[in-house]
Amino acid sequence: MTVGEVADITVVFTDIESSTPLWEAETEAMNVALMRHDQLISTLVVENGGRVVKHIGDGSCSVFGSPTDAVLAAGAINRAVEAESWPTSRPIRVRVGVHRGVAFQRDGDVFGPVVNRAARIEAAAHGGQIVVSASVTESAALPPGWASVDLGQHRLRGVAEPLQLYQITPPSGRAEFPPLAIARRHGRSLPSSRDRFVGRELEVDTLLALIGTNRLVTLTGPGGVGKTRLAVEASRTLLDRSAEEVWFADLSVVGTAAGVIDAVLGELQARPEAPTEPLDAMAAVLAGSHPLLVLDNAEHVLDGVAQLVDGLLERAPGVRILVSSRRALGLGGERVVPVRPLEADGAAVDLFVDRAQMSGAAELDAVEVAELCRELDGLPLAIELAARRAAALTVTEIRAGLRNRLDLVDGSRRQLSRPGRGTSGPRSSGRTRSSTSRRRHTCSASRRRPRNRALRCRSRDHRASEGCPDELSRRAQGAGRRVDRPLWRFGARSGRRQLDHQGLPRAEGHRA
Repeated sequence: MTVGEVADITVVFTDIESSTPLWEAETEAMNVALMRHDQLISTLVVENGGRVVKHIGDGSCSVFGSPTDAVLAAGAINRAVEAESWPTSRPIRVRVGVHRGVAFQRDGDVFGPVVNRAARIEAAAHGGQIVVSASVTESAALPPGWASVDLGQHRLRGVAEPLQLYQITPPSGRAEFPPLAIARRHGRSLPSSRDRFVGRELEVDTLLALIGTNRLVTLTGPGGVGKTRLAVEASRTLLDRSAEEVWFADLSVVGTAAGVIDAVLGELQARPEAPTEPLDAMAAVLAGSHPLLVLDNAEHVLDGVAQLVDGLLERAPGVRILVSSRRALGLGGERVVPVRPLEADGAAVDLFVDRAQMSGAAELDAVEVAELCRELDGLPLAIELAARRAAALTVTEIRAGLRNRLDLVDGSRRQLSRPGRGTSGPRSSGRTRSSTSRRRHTCSASRRRPRNRALRCRSRDHRASEGCPDELSRRAQGAGRRVDRPLWRFGARSGRRQLDHQGLPRAEGHRA
């Protein structure tokens, strides 16, 4: 090639896996090992018809005119490194990435997307593993005994479209490796759960279908009904099924429109510089084919979320947005999906049994469990909290406790690292929009019998003298952070558990 010439080449990148700890602990030995490593790479590349462009730290970049030669060189490098006796305390392992495409040359170096993609592919591999793109497998003729394994589509950092990747294994080579070490920013902030997703499997598929055909979908429902868990499970399923990006922004800790913007900028890792507007910076990050942005807990900053969503839908044509809120945003094109409580005779019972067994419960009366779930209105969070007591109390005793205003939860443990509500467990963030531990709430006169005196729910010390139905969802949202103390008492003398399933508490003095 001459300067400025465009050529179809195959690029091979190599790198020593986990070399930094060895350099820190065994500097002299690593210096000797690296010299031997560079000699092996140079010799084997030339023997297989290639050229070493440069050595980069612990790695190398080489080019080949034939993809078959590139693959054979990669196999020879791994075999030689595996057979070498290294002076370090543990063997050296080299990872290899191969990609074919058009490149430019200047002063003996090569440039272009093919080089960048080969480097990203190599970074995704493990020590001893050869990972190549589809452009290589489609044109390389593997010798007998060599194997090619489809690793699926993967989105690499800085590459707009996902790449189909394959693992190439030489004869007698190592064939089993962990999943590709791709540092996916998307999905990294999804709340993790330690329990099984129960009762809404079909709703996940329905929600994904709606997200596929609607750019804005809003999950609505009262606190504790499971909006967050449903959104998280749908997002995780989308990640598993496609190469699309998923971004999750928890808005429960923000209180202003400016806070909404900051929270989303932080999730997207977007840092706008003047004169770039924040929405333009967000749109640039969301410029992929069809990324999904999840905005969780939006009801207390609804106006700010609506403005942000409206702006993003205009600036990022491919973005899809999933919102969870007690109320809809009220924007054009919004698809509102009400999240209903679980069926008392079906999924609610399954959820209670699953969580009760996790807590150590041995025997459960199915009829009593169904009645308890019905008294709890099928709210997943309330069911989970009740199930935690099943190891110490019978279901009959738990129901009696509701009627007699006993503490349902005393000394509960945190369940999730970043939990949501609903079937995922109580939230453990340090501050939520319903921080009732600093407020007192009074049940309205319309909720009490005439002969009763004024009823007060003192959440400061987690006591309720008569019971406040709407307090169930409020206290459930903050339950995870109030440990080793009773969370609430509830139950009116009639034994009814009425909640506002439109998501807005009807009791006077309660904030939405």
